[in-house]
Amino acid sequence: MYYNSINKKHLENEKIQSYIRILIILLAAANIVYLQYFSNDISVQNVVQTLFIYPFLVLAISLIHLFFIQKYPALYQRQRIIVMSVVDVSSTVFVMYLAGGLATYYPALFLWFVAGYGMRYGLEIGYIVYVNVIIGWSLLLYFNDFWYQNLDMGLGWLIAYIIIPLYFFKLVKELQNNISQLHKEVDDSNFKALHDPLTKLPNRIYFNKTLEVYMKNYDNKHHKFALIFIDLDEFKMINDTFGHEVGDHVLIEVSKRICSLDGFITRLGGDEFVALVEYNFKDELNTKLINLMNTIRKKCSNPNIHISISIGIALYPDDATTMYELKKKADTAMYKAKEKGKNRYVYFSDTLLSA
Repeated sequence: MYYNSINKKHLENEKIQSYIRILIILLAAANIVYLQYFSNDISVQNVVQTLFIYPFLVLAISLIHLFFIQKYPALYQRQRIIVMSVVDVSSTVFVMYLAGGLATYYPALFLWFVAGYGMRYGLEIGYIVYVNVIIGWSLLLYFNDFWYQNLDMGLGWLIAYIIIPLYFFKLVKELQNNISQLHKEVDDSNFKALHDPLTKLPNRIYFNKTLEVYMKNYDNKHHKFALIFIDLDEFKMINDTFGHEVGDHVLIEVSKRICSLDGFITRLGGDEFVALVEYNFKDELNTKLINLMNTIRKKCSNPNIHISISIGIALYPDDATTMYELKKKADTAMYKAKEKGKNRYVYFSDTLLSA
């Protein structure tokens, strides 16, 4: 869940970043057009003529990226982010290379790239951008005449690019560790709120929510289900004879065996379990119940303990159409199974025939 939410957040960041990138490119293109036709500075016009086609090339790449995000949001997400980070850094390096002295006001952009990508997409992407910035700036210092002639300023920026992001990455790592710990604590808290602490099965709250979903999604032809109440026979005697610690071990073992029943399994409390089981035909359901009872009766680690269960079944919507009535009738059928001698299953409809 946590990692899915991260991927969704990254997708939102990708979209926002794409829109901002496209806006900046359009503004840059408008500025280039303005300088081309209205500037009287010959040196500026020469630079502008060299840059004229470049913003439109980056715009085309950005539009393709945006199309990919909209059409295939989950496809190659990490690779997309890396590619666009390379586009951002390399395009900025290239523009600064062409602009020469006109670009002295923009070196801080590279720190923004490192910080922005690191904050938005995590340390791994941040380190990739970090390496790209150092390589790109080093190439700029070596190949561009202006920056080569002003090497002291260029090296000062290079040192800043090397040192400042390292402190930033340290802070981001601490922040991410704190966030991960917080999410873990929230997940643990949610799990404890919805699960039985002994057996780790879903609890009564989780069961009620799931039953609502089952009833809401009911389809007469394709989604029949049974509500099955399960109660251990003579569990009080096991507790009284062997102690509550052994009784807890029995409950844990029984919960594992009940999970062999294909369905949503819940422990309501004590020795009471509930299952929601989908089926197509009643004979199919009978077979599942017989297999469950045989599984439950298998030997325990303590040879003096013998386990059996009594089962009550209510069918939706044949027996009831509300949660309250369905649970009440499954419970009634289970107590009928107890009255009949235990170690058996009884449908609620059968209790009407024997009443």
